[in-house]
Amino acid sequence: MLRNATTEPPVVKVTNYRKDLMRKLFTKLGESKSSPKDTRAKAVHLTTTITAHDLNNKKRKATEYLKSYSLLKFFMKVNIYDEENIQKGRLMLLNLAEDLKEVSKIKVAPADIKVEKDEESKPSEKKPTTIE
Repeated sequence: MLRNATTEPPVVKVTNYRKDLMRKLFTKLGESKSSPKDTRAKAVHLTTTITAHDLNNKKRKATEYLKSYSLLKFFMKVNIYDEENIQKGRLMLLNLAEDLKEVSKIKVAPADIKVEKDEESKPSEKKPTTIE
């Protein structure tokens, strides 16, 4: 394929003509309905204070997102210092995963988060250095 005939020597690009033709054809036609899913991940953020109505809306939207995205990530904002809040968030994510199991494949389940309260509550104590 001749790129620039006015330069000396002329610039030529060697390509597979069939692939180049197909690429040009598809760019002219635009993105078709049967195009593959978007490879980027869609993120959905939740909190433990979400209402049941909002959670049902998020589930409905998640099924719609799964039609156009190949990966869907859910993030749950919890208070890590409140064990009851952690359990509530984990249960909400497990219920959500159970409801979406019919239309998707679950790769990662909610993880157990263990907080070492004793280590976090104590500030790191340094011994004073003495000069001898």
